[in-house]
Amino acid sequence: MIHFGTGGWRAVIGDEFTRAHVRLLTQGLANRILAEDTAEQGVVIGYDRRFLSDTAAWWAVEVLVGNGIRVTLIDRPSPHPPPCGPCVVSRPPTGWP
Repeated sequence: MIHFGTGGWRAVIGDEFTRAHVRLLTQGLANRILAEDTAEQGVVIGYDRRFLSDTAAWWAVEVLVGNGIRVTLIDRPSPHPPPCGPCVVSRPPTGWP
């Protein structure tokens, strides 16, 4: 089971927070986006300075792009919650409001 808190996914790196679990969670998100027919709106992905955050963001990008979903990746660590400027401009179905 995945647990989320105010700072995001709460898990032990290498135990519950793994590449396989990030990809599984992202595939579930991709399935929902595709079912709602909103893939053309795209997704904004950001990351912070925590260990593996940038790497996990790329794992998610791979899955989403592999499903034909447009992704905008914020190219540097950002504070939490992520900046909402790109979301307001592009109106992605998923990401910060």
